[in-house]
Amino acid sequence: MTTAGKIAQLALVVGVLVWAAGAHAQPADLQAAAAAFGEAQRAQLRGDYGQAADLFEIADRSAPSPAALRSAIRNHRMADRPARAATLAAEAQSRYPDDPETSALAAETLAALAPGLGHVRVTCSTHCSLALDARAVLDHPVEAYEVYVEPGEHTLVASWHGAGTERRDIEAHAGDDTTFELEAPAVPEVVVSDPEPESHAAPPPAAPPPSARGLHPAVFGTLTGVALVGLALTIGSGIDTLNAAAEYRDDPTHGRYDDGIGRELRTNALMSVTAAVAIAALVTVFFTDWDDITPGPDESITLRPSFYASPDGGGAVLLGRFAL
Repeated sequence: MTTAGKIAQLALVVGVLVWAAGAHAQPADLQAAAAAFGEAQRAQLRGDYGQAADLFEIADRSAPSPAALRSAIRNHRMADRPARAATLAAEAQSRYPDDPETSALAAETLAALAPGLGHVRVTCSTHCSLALDARAVLDHPVEAYEVYVEPGEHTLVASWHGAGTERRDIEAHAGDDTTFELEAPAVPEVVVSDPEPESHAAPPPAAPPPSARGLHPAVFGTLTGVALVGLALTIGSGIDTLNAAAEYRDDPTHGRYDDGIGRELRTNALMSVTAAVAIAALVTVFFTDWDDITPGPDESITLRPSFYASPDGGGAVLLGRFAL
């Protein structure tokens, strides 16, 4: 495919996802969704339907859309994952009841697959997250779930933020319907002990008033050192992120994609923290008491900041003279 064709294809994918996601999706989410959608299409063309289904689910999580959800359902079916395909079909019916294409695909999928699967309904007392055999059923907590499972033994774990978990072991049979109503575990009460009796001892002497002098030069030195360390870590993290991107291009897998996103977030965080510390160090230059460097009895130390500005920018230089 030519470069113009690739750009047109990417623009079409982004357009579909923007239309579907509406105003709730952020630019970074749309970018991640478009990248995952494109990789999923390439995996589908290679016949790697399992990877394509996982990538279409990532695209749907980043920017929910009926197109991504339909593609995930189709590829799970082609990858011989009937339980996941049926579960997503039930989710599609709930999310897009008024979309004709999505409703038709969901109904046809359930009619073809549900008779050979077990059907589990889970209702939580409050919004909970649900995992089936250590895999999240949905990427967000809800109060009611419809899950399809293949015949055999399975484990369901519902969890509530800050309130613990509930586990259910099931043995599913084709055509069975099972219902669970789960209550969030009670949060233990925090016992507050009686306050200590007031002491009648004399209060400690008041601290002397703070000095009106500026900051000690050690503050500037410490911030500068931290900024330099942060710069080195940021550069190293950036190189590591570029290596991860190259590895993903050579072998695009779901794991490498998540790993690359994690490294990129780490690099961005290091960059932000380093920039903040560097700015703080520059600001302290103006509030530092440079006379607060006490020389020894036989030595003389003079430190003064010097500032400059030019059309290309500006800066600060710390000038020093040591006489021993």
